[in-house]
Amino acid sequence: EGWALYYELYDQTTSGKTEQAKIIGYIPMWRKPEGFNYANDEIYRNITHGNIAFLMFDESNLGEFEPQALAAVMAIISDVVNTGHRNGARILISIGGAVDYGFLSLMTQAANNPSVLDKAVQNVVNFVRSHSLDGVDLDLECWWDRNGVAANDQGGRPKTDGPHPAGLGLTEFAKQLKQAMPSQLISATVFATSWYGNNYDPKMVEFLDWVAIMTYDFTGSWNGTPVGPHTALQKIRNQESYIGEQQGEWLDPKNEHKGI
Repeated sequence: EGWALYYELYDQTTSGKTEQAKIIGYIPMWRKPEGFNYANDEIYRNITHGNIAFLMFDESNLGEFEPQALAAVMAIISDVVNTGHRNGARILISIGGAVDYGFLSLMTQAANNPSVLDKAVQNVVNFVRSHSLDGVDLDLECWWDRNGVAANDQGGRPKTDGPHPAGLGLTEFAKQLKQAMPSQLISATVFATSWYGNNYDPKMVEFLDWVAIMTYDFTGSWNGTPVGPHTALQKIRNQESYIGEQQGEWLDPKNEHKGI
């Protein structure tokens, strides 16, 4: 199913535009120590939405934010919100990211016990309102083992088995957030291919303003998929010419493709 989506995206456009395109930029909180200027107007002039990445949940304190991630976000949030709004961009807080195992644990538990979300929902609502944010982006993506143990990877779920428990919990989370903040934006960021994409619950879209699809899981040095620009909407011809750029040192310990 993942490849069916690949061919659809890369070979043809199946429907026309229904509204103005969203140009969404992720604004990383981890660049503050290097002196990055988050109050630079140029960052926000050509985007419609900016997602501050990432606020994370604490693994040991259910529903509370992870202290270090919270501190890093707090260090930049006023610059981002004030400058973004001044330039017409709507600013959201993105929750999750590649290492937010607290988020994964919370959503997994929520599948069978929605009440565990009470504190998390209230914390997110308070955070959005107190910082004049325009909404929340739900970026549940760390389905892999934190120690890189392949046997513990949670991808490759058969569609017939239904969503992952955390995917069901994420739908409940989106539902409760939308009920608590009906005037704020709620979005979700998900994988494109079926390897991780089948973990999500399709019913989640009922409570979202939009879904962002991470099409860059189509290609890269982690597998044998065709190489090329991450989010190209046209099929890439003569893909071999991109190998040197796409199949680089990352996850290629033998560096077999260097210089190709």
